[in-house]
Amino acid sequence: MNSCMYCGELKNAKPMWATFFWPERITSLCATCASSFHLLTEQGCPTCMKQAESDTCSDCLQWETSDYQAVLDRNVSLYGYDHFMRDYVAQWKYRGDYALGKVFEHTFQQLFQQHFSNQPYVAVPIPLSDERMQERGFNQAAELADFTGATAIDALARKHGEKQSKRRKWDRMKANNPFYLSGEVPRYAVLIDDIYTTGTTLRHAAQVLKENGARKIAACTLIRG
Repeated sequence: MNSCMYCGELKNAKPMWATFFWPERITSLCATCASSFHLLTEQGCPTCMKQAESDTCSDCLQWETSDYQAVLDRNVSLYGYDHFMRDYVAQWKYRGDYALGKVFEHTFQQLFQQHFSNQPYVAVPIPLSDERMQERGFNQAAELADFTGATAIDALARKHGEKQSKRRKWDRMKANNPFYLSGEVPRYAVLIDDIYTTGTTLRHAAQVLKENGARKIAACTLIRG
């Protein structure tokens, strides 16, 4: 019996497709861990999927009265952000355990295809700064973009700065735009990232694309914080 790739338990571990590509690493989750991800079942805010909202949330209303008005059409997310997801993401993203991301491949592709198969959308992963890339070893947004099955391009680059997670909500929303253009701009772009919290990162990225010719810009994120 295989051990769980996350918690290490020998409880009904379910092999993932990654097993066939990384035979030296058993990529499986036990039944307990596999059932611990909280799938979003409510639509919530029609723009950002903030839960417990049926109309446009206060954050999105505030964005629409700012310099970032109408730069981002909408965001769709797959999972909620709870204690289990927080710890899982910390091990995946901050401790460099790339294989943990493979767990999301099938469901994230389904999410993307469900919402963005009606137009020739291109996946644009949110980039890391060079310094952050060296620190982590991989970009989790690029990994997710690969899962979509769509064409993915690196249209943006990022200046190094303080982590968004270290900032308070309003400080994030007022932060300077760290992104700049580094490649071709698609007409229809879907920004890919792991977590939507205030929407600052995605709107900063969307603004750069919009200013350089993108016609429609949406976002597809793994988690709605």
